[in-house]
Amino acid sequence: MNNFRLLKVHAEIASEDIFSSRASLDGLFRAFDPKDNDVVDVLVVGTRDGRIHLSIYDSFVVGSFASPLAISGMGEYDSQLILHASHKLYSTHALLMSSSSRSTSELYYVPMDLRFISSSSDYLSLLASRSTTLQNLLRYIHQVQALMTAEWQAAQDLPNKFLRNINEKLQEKNNCNIVQAMYHSVATGHTFPAVKEWLVDELAERVRTLVRCHPFCDN
Repeated sequence: MNNFRLLKVHAEIASEDIFSSRASLDGLFRAFDPKDNDVVDVLVVGTRDGRIHLSIYDSFVVGSFASPLAISGMGEYDSQLILHASHKLYSTHALLMSSSSRSTSELYYVPMDLRFISSSSDYLSLLASRSTTLQNLLRYIHQVQALMTAEWQAAQDLPNKFLRNINEKLQEKNNCNIVQAMYHSVATGHTFPAVKEWLVDELAERVRTLVRCHPFCDN
């Protein structure tokens, strides 16, 4: 990723805002720092249904697991993750969970040991970092493909749309179409007001908008 820079995608067109700024792109595709060889960033999320979702570097998904309260039988009712705490020198994470019913609400302290991290080799951080970068690159490629498809469809539909509009207007006012109106302008030097309005107001404004909002513009 060090030999080239990905172009940002315009925020008005992109469905994912993380690709719409240079800072976010540089953050997503930054080079791996050797000093992070023994560091793995883990994201712990408590879902609405009481499950625990684990991921590394926000996008390398480990999986979702049932609540420890549900497994032990203590969580007879709805259980939710309230608080999470950890320390970089220990593999054990502390979870504060609640289990509530209609009449009572109880808190539980649940230790969670991520032994697959502490028992793994020094290459886990590198593997997780590279896998996350690859996933982000695939998301970027998918986004660009979708935008190219949309641009191609717009490029095919736009001429027909503008020609249809001006043809309808010319047919009503001057009993001709755009081809006949252009021949008239070349032969006589006179331009119908409807054609002038179409060229100056509609077509020129659309061209300026496309240039300003092009998805691969990196300005």
